[in-house]
Amino acid sequence: AAMQAELATLRAERDIAQGAKSGVEADLVTCHSALAAARAASHEEQSAARKEIEIRTMSVEDAHAQLACANEAAEFAKAAMLDAHLAQEASKAALAATQADLTAERSRAATLQDQAEALEE
Repeated sequence: AAMQAELATLRAERDIAQGAKSGVEADLVTCHSALAAARAASHEEQSAARKEIEIRTMSVEDAHAQLACANEAAEFAKAAMLDAHLAQEASKAALAATQADLTAERSRAATLQDQAEALEE
């Protein structure tokens, strides 16, 4: 009878241990599911972050391209301003030469006038 009682006790302890084992296994399955869900979410978050980085990288590259275009346009504008300045200086020189020619022609005209008046006298 004592052995029967001890056997019953051992069986009860075995059943309790089996139940505990089943509970632990269920917890393990739950943990694996949670881990898989976390990995999937993490993968989605990483994918979203990568896409955001790509978008921002493209925005930065676009900004660099726009800056390069603006710098090139500024260089063309500088060259155009220099050309305009050189053209203005050439015009000033041409005007000065024309004024010198005009002054010389006036002087010749005055000399011829004086000569003509001298001949008339």
